[in-house]
Amino acid sequence: MTADLDRLRTDDNAWDAFVGGTDTDFPLQMSAWAAAKAPYGWTSERVVADGGSGHIGGQLLIRSLGPGPFAMGYAPRGPVATVFDQASLDAWTEAVRKVARSKRLTHVTVDPGLEGTGHHPLFAAAGWEPADVVQLTSTQIIDLSLTEEELWHDVYRSSRRYANGARKKGCHVKEEGEEALPTFYDILAETATRSGFIPRAIEAYADVYRAFARDGNARILIGYLPDGTPVSSKMIVTSGRRMSQLYGGLTEEGGRARSGHFFEWEAIVRCKAAGATIFDMWGRSTKGIAHFKQGFGGRVVEYGGTFDLVVNAPVRGLYQRGRRAWVRLARRRSGLDPDTPVAPSPTGD
Repeated sequence: MTADLDRLRTDDNAWDAFVGGTDTDFPLQMSAWAAAKAPYGWTSERVVADGGSGHIGGQLLIRSLGPGPFAMGYAPRGPVATVFDQASLDAWTEAVRKVARSKRLTHVTVDPGLEGTGHHPLFAAAGWEPADVVQLTSTQIIDLSLTEEELWHDVYRSSRRYANGARKKGCHVKEEGEEALPTFYDILAETATRSGFIPRAIEAYADVYRAFARDGNARILIGYLPDGTPVSSKMIVTSGRRMSQLYGGLTEEGGRARSGHFFEWEAIVRCKAAGATIFDMWGRSTKGIAHFKQGFGGRVVEYGGTFDLVVNAPVRGLYQRGRRAWVRLARRRSGLDPDTPVAPSPTGD
């Protein structure tokens, strides 16, 4: 048992296989995500424990809080477990507390991929406190084990009409490689300006793509109008049985052409063809986005909260206030309403 835990801590392949074999096989817990975050000051450590009914673990991203001795930890969409019960979470919590003390972490944040509205009771019982949201709190999941005919039948009639119309006009999709990153980013940046969120620099998205692409687990889809104008971009990554649409955009011109429904349907069927059984549309951040994604059927998934394991309450409080102020300032500098709730992104920053 100790040898198994040691392998999960140190062997990327063993860890990724473990995450991919759980019911919460999210890309943010894969080793590639830690590699993508490393250029931005994050180190990583995998904390694992024997939960009695199986293993439980989380990949912590750790970053210094400044010139002083303190740091914070974050396990995006973690922990993951063979069996997620109170005994397992209690064991993991104790392991996290030991790591936090040894590394002078003021707190560790988690937002597990457990379904359910409100704050998940297991975490409260284990001593975790409700915390500020980092990841999107809900998403739309498409079951790709259905046949393509069944998937198409599940799409709303209006969405089918728009998708068929764009197809007949000659809209098309190409799967492209790293050379398409500038096109991908230009479309994403235009979408961000129109939708009111702040994109990161292109290198941040390139680092995610490269980290997952090393093992063939990343793809870029670019959607084109009939005249060859690129108007849609998507970055999709694979983790276990799940393919997640981490980032995407549609230009205003693409929207006017009613082409977005066709491009979304193409992403779904291409992920099914690639062997995935889950297509995660990754978030429902606004009413408009939620309405669009619901048009493709599947089901809405709500996640059960964000939590902090607090080790140093005074410094953690200073960090919280500072981060909230930084977000407001960043939005103001970008010409956005600082009081409008921000749609979180998977960067973890």
